[in-house]
Amino acid sequence: MNNQPHSVLSADFDWAANEIRKRSLIEIIQSGDAVLMVGAGCSCKVRYPSWKSLLTQLESLAVASGSNFEKSEEKKAKRPLEYVDEIKSHIKTHRGTLDDYERELFRIFDDKPPFNSRFHEALIRLPFCGVLTTNYDNSLELALRVVGLECANRDHLLVVGDDSPPKSSDFLRSLCRSSKLGKRIAHLHGHIERRRSIVLSESEYRTHYGIDERSPDLMNLVRKFLWTIFATRPVVFVGFSMTDPYLTRMLEMVQTDFWSLNRQIHYAIFSIEDDYDPSRVDHLKGKYGVASVFYEKLDETHSGLDNLVFEIEQLCLPSNPIEEKNQSPQQAPSPPPVAEIQRPAAQAWLSKADQEIEVRIKDRED
Repeated sequence: MNNQPHSVLSADFDWAANEIRKRSLIEIIQSGDAVLMVGAGCSCKVRYPSWKSLLTQLESLAVASGSNFEKSEEKKAKRPLEYVDEIKSHIKTHRGTLDDYERELFRIFDDKPPFNSRFHEALIRLPFCGVLTTNYDNSLELALRVVGLECANRDHLLVVGDDSPPKSSDFLRSLCRSSKLGKRIAHLHGHIERRRSIVLSESEYRTHYGIDERSPDLMNLVRKFLWTIFATRPVVFVGFSMTDPYLTRMLEMVQTDFWSLNRQIHYAIFSIEDDYDPSRVDHLKGKYGVASVFYEKLDETHSGLDNLVFEIEQLCLPSNPIEEKNQSPQQAPSPPPVAEIQRPAAQAWLSKADQEIEVRIKDRED
């Protein structure tokens, strides 16, 4: 596995524990029962903006609207959702409508990525029973078409809260193994082709999730939809920082409703360099039931995440050779030939990889 130390990392990073969590993650994916949840970090791989970059572009539009809009790095970093509300309010006040704001969002998230993403294709090929995303772009739909799955059509695109309730029901039913509805993609916070479905500001989040301190909408469809998935499926988060207060609140609600604290139900994949903090690992598992699996990012494009996803793809799929250019020079033992990869073979390979990583850790300690 891709765990040989590559750079100077935190001295207290537990490689062996990370291997155990990684093995569990792979087994969950192999089972076909897990749901993939894709965040903004994945869209950055096809050159869509990061959260910070998006705010900077919208901030520039507010400045261009006149009357000396006051930029704030502090708000951008600490209260981004509220800051978007301020940006929108300024634009509407000085331009009369939000048309320019919506056009700017469409320009940024137009459905023509600069290049196809082998990474996104690998995510789609993995045996997840369904795909959720908080992204607004078409990267996953494009990957679905490239992969050639029969279900790659508009009927299989769901914008939760914007589409009719029966379509949300179809998505939930498609997660069952006996379903013949095919793999579907659900956009949780809107889709760029429906500009007014976009959920980006604090007020939009509160409306979308039915949150009102005086009278919360407990029957809100978005909340019930997410609750159902978090309560009935293991979810694998990729490209998330796990700081979205609305998603984590939903995870906490389900954890409180059903399970004791510190039970491992879901998984989130992070880079060691950017996200590793032992106390945060414990917090995510204890409060939300989310186990953390780490990779070394290797470079600013996070090619270490690509390597991890390609490894999992090769283990989970019966006939999907990985091109040599996608292999890390530091990878552990080569997997068995793809034609022979079945669950027992994959487990044997994982066991062998685990033994080798223990040797490497011992060598490092010596």
